[in-house]
Amino acid sequence: MVEELSENATAREQLRSELQAIDVPLWTLNVFPFGDFHEEVVKTSVYMPDWGQEERLLYTRRCAEVGASLLQEGDVLPLSTLPLGYRAGGASPAELRLMARNLARAASMLAGVEANTGVRCVLAIEPEPNCLLETVKQTADFLDEWLFKEGAWPTVPEGHLRRHLGVCVDLCHLAVLDEDPLA
Repeated sequence: MVEELSENATAREQLRSELQAIDVPLWTLNVFPFGDFHEEVVKTSVYMPDWGQEERLLYTRRCAEVGASLLQEGDVLPLSTLPLGYRAGGASPAELRLMARNLARAASMLAGVEANTGVRCVLAIEPEPNCLLETVKQTADFLDEWLFKEGAWPTVPEGHLRRHLGVCVDLCHLAVLDEDPLA
């Protein structure tokens, strides 16, 4: 659907008009699923492409551009995304650096979307059991260590990183992992 909407301005405008006509605001986009989410077996394939792959970045950009086109200047659009990828043995420091690099690139790209549309998109990493980032704390630590640390990405202004990257807190996932939401 994202691909169709990204290539068809008339369809985007029609969707925007229909949402306004029935007074349904667009609050968020789930940009986690990629491709056919309704396959018989999706448990691990749903995490592909992960944040180490260019396709994830390009898909996220298309989703942000489509979402922003449905909103008005000054609006904020959270984009929930996968917690880097499926755990299956973890990730090496080089893999984590590549994923962080792509998230930094995403923040820069989202700053461009905001400059063009006036809509602030925030990429919200959603920690999930059995993934590289399982808890809110792990996600916050990853952001602090790999992205928000001073000088980590000199080509991306720190303000872009902090303005366009965040955490999606799924209370069900907190409960499954017995994570204290106030910790």
